[in-house]
Amino acid sequence: MKRFCLVSVMVLACTLFFAQGSGAFLGVGPDGEAVPVTIDIMYDGYCDGARLTYDLTTGLASGNQTGCCQGYMLGAVADVYSQGPALCMSYCAGADFYAHPLYTVIRIDKTWTHYACDGNGGMFVLNSGTWSYGAADAADGSLPSSLGQ
Repeated sequence: MKRFCLVSVMVLACTLFFAQGSGAFLGVGPDGEAVPVTIDIMYDGYCDGARLTYDLTTGLASGNQTGCCQGYMLGAVADVYSQGPALCMSYCAGADFYAHPLYTVIRIDKTWTHYACDGNGGMFVLNSGTWSYGAADAADGSLPSSLGQ
């Protein structure tokens, strides 16, 4: 029973997390079942963002970086310790935009953090900020990449 309640609360929290206002697709089908959802986000003040698809039934997430950075992302819907529901995304191996593996946590409170491996078994915060719904725009090159390119 405890596990069922925890999973139910997590599904509700994540569904509310990705709701985009009135008429928004909440990730719930006509019979109340969880269905995959795709959203576009942009990192505020930067030229990049992500197009993310997540499934509350499986907990899996995938996507692409958008705007000035391109690359595939894989991850999961998670409850990040002391931070609440979030999408935890990693970037596919071989990405040429950063020398070490990267991980991004996209949180319910519309904040994000890029974490990077330091090459010595540790991690550090590469960058962080807020996000908004919408497609990232790198049209005029006036904004920097959140990855520091």
